[in-house]
Amino acid sequence: MLDVYEYILKCIEKRAIPSDKKITLKSYCEFYEKEIEHHVFEVEFKNGKKIFIKNEAKNIAHIMGIHAFYDRRFKDKALRFGGAFTGIDAYKNMKKGKITLNYLKKSKRGEAWNDDTKRIRVLSFPFMMKALREGEWYNFDINKFKGNTKLNPKIIVAYRLQKYILNFCISDSNDDNYFCISNIIAFKNDNPRVKNQDLLELDRVIELDSKGKVTSCVCQNRLYRNYLRKTKEVEHVTVNEKKHEELISKKCFVNTNKIAHDKYEVVYLKLDTNTKKFIEK
Repeated sequence: MLDVYEYILKCIEKRAIPSDKKITLKSYCEFYEKEIEHHVFEVEFKNGKKIFIKNEAKNIAHIMGIHAFYDRRFKDKALRFGGAFTGIDAYKNMKKGKITLNYLKKSKRGEAWNDDTKRIRVLSFPFMMKALREGEWYNFDINKFKGNTKLNPKIIVAYRLQKYILNFCISDSNDDNYFCISNIIAFKNDNPRVKNQDLLELDRVIELDSKGKVTSCVCQNRLYRNYLRKTKEVEHVTVNEKKHEELISKKCFVNTNKIAHDKYEVVYLKLDTNTKKFIEK
């Protein structure tokens, strides 16, 4: 039987939103600390610009939309004020088991949990990393947005998941670091958050671990990315860390993923003879 961590990983692999009966908010915090907290994304744009995206604990509750479940009717002293549902305090309350799924389901007489977009915003949280790797990146211009919003990110990364679209919002700080700060849920036939917004042209998205080592690389070049997702068009090989570093340095059009110590899976196009020769060299 799968433990909760393995279950979450399996859901991501199958592109299935986790069941609220098989996870807890505490397990999501543990997943964050194991899979997300110390990882950084290096995003390379076609125009040569490069940005780094970090994911901090103080933003996790907002990404999950926990603030939408604050209910002043509940008498728990630790959760009496709205601040308990925002920022790092909300994260700590989830990790300590004070804010639970059971609380969210009872909040506002069940009205919040029964709202599709609020519920899915909570449950889809583990897909953040996959979305940043594989989603479509848009420059967000609030003047082009048709509607009311307090959210004004620099970038929105849209990722399709079942009948929904996850819109992960990226903002920068004064020191030019970028952070994921929110996730707005839309339905796949209507995504107003990116309507009329400019699609950004990326070359690749690289994921770095706490030591600065590359754990994955996803080619986002428009000429290659879709072909690299077609089984019949690609080759799969396993290489060691040294060869993997050379592939990254050479900027080959590949998708890579660390699968074990000193072992990386590399996916490249069958027609890409230059990459094939380089791997075999």
